[in-house]
Amino acid sequence: MPMSDPASIASPVRGGSSKAASSRLAWVDIAKGLCMVAVVALWVGRSMNWNAGWIVPFETFARPFRMPDFFLLSGLFVGAVLHRPWRSYLDTKVLHYAYFLVLWTLILVPVLWLGSSAQRPAGLSEALGLLAYRLYKPEAMLWFILMLPVFFVVTRLIQALPVLLVLPAAALAMALQPHSGIPPLDWFTKYYVFFYAGHVLSARVLALAGWAASHRLAALGLLALWAPLNAWFTSGPHADDGAGLLLFGFLGIGAVVLLASLLSGWRAVAPLRWLGAQSIVVYLGFFIPMLAILGVFKRLAPAADVNLVATAAWAGSIAVALAAWALLRHTPLRFLWERPAWARLPAAAERPGAVLRRVGPA
Repeated sequence: MPMSDPASIASPVRGGSSKAASSRLAWVDIAKGLCMVAVVALWVGRSMNWNAGWIVPFETFARPFRMPDFFLLSGLFVGAVLHRPWRSYLDTKVLHYAYFLVLWTLILVPVLWLGSSAQRPAGLSEALGLLAYRLYKPEAMLWFILMLPVFFVVTRLIQALPVLLVLPAAALAMALQPHSGIPPLDWFTKYYVFFYAGHVLSARVLALAGWAASHRLAALGLLALWAPLNAWFTSGPHADDGAGLLLFGFLGIGAVVLLASLLSGWRAVAPLRWLGAQSIVVYLGFFIPMLAILGVFKRLAPAADVNLVATAAWAGSIAVALAAWALLRHTPLRFLWERPAWARLPAAAERPGAVLRRVGPA
C-alpha cells in the first residue's frame, strides 16, 4: 500500500465522482501541503541551529498548529474505518506504520552515524541497541509515524466512552504539558486531543471548510483577525504555556482549514495540493537530502547568505524527496514507499456460507 493512499493519513477515499468529494479532497490535501512545508522548515531551522533567516519567524508562527493540524487531519476520516474487523484495522492502521517506522529507522539512523563520529556506535551490539532505542524514541521526524498507530488503536478501544468525557480529559492532558520522561507518553498527552477532535468533530471541520468556500470574504476577515493574534502569542513569553498552545492549536487548525478551503478553487495551488497528496512521501524522504544540501553549503560555501541556504535546503529537500519517489516507485525500490505483500496481515478466511448470506435476499 503506497504511503500516499488513504490508509496512510486517513484521507477520504480517492476516485469519487461527486463534486463535493473532489472539493473535500482538494482542501484536505492543500491543508496537508501547508503543514508539510512548515514541518520541513522546522527541521531546516533546527539543523541550522536557528540561524536560518526567514525560516525562523515562519517556523515560530506555525508552531502552535503545525503538528496539531497534521494529527487532526489524520483523525478526520477514521470514523469510516473504525468498525472494520480487527485484523483489517491492525493491518492498515498499525502494521502499515510499523513497517515504515522500522524501514526508515534502518535507513536514517546509519546515515546519521556516517555524518557524525560522535553518534557512531563502537560495535555491532551497540548499533543494534541504538537502533532498538530509536524504535522507542524515533530519530528526527519519525516520531509522527510511531504515534499514529497508537492514536488509531486507542481511538478504537475507547470508542464506547462518552465524547464529553474523553475530549475534555485529552484537552486537560495537553494543557498540563506533562513531562514524564517517556517520550511516547509525552507525545500522546500533547497531541491526542487533536487527533481525537478530528475524529469526533469531523462533521464540524468539514462544515467549516464548506462555509469558507461559500463565505469567502467572511473567511478572509477571520484570517485577518487570527494572523496578528497568533503572531502575538508565538512571539511572547507565554508561547510555551500549555493552555495557550491548546487554544492557539485549535485556532490555527481552524485558520488552516479556512485558508485551504479558500485556496482549493485556484488552479495556481495545484502543486501545493499535489504536494499534500504525497505529504507522507515528503515526510519520510526530505531529511537526508536536507542534510546533504546543508553539508554541501557548509563545505563549499560556508559564507553563503543564510536565507539562500535555508531556502535551498527547504525547497531542495522537498523536491529531491518527490523526485526520488517519482523515479523509483515503479522499480524494485518501491518498497521504500509501498508496503510489500509479505508485510501485510493475511485476510481472514470466510466461513462456509458467508458469501451466500452476504449476497442472498435481504
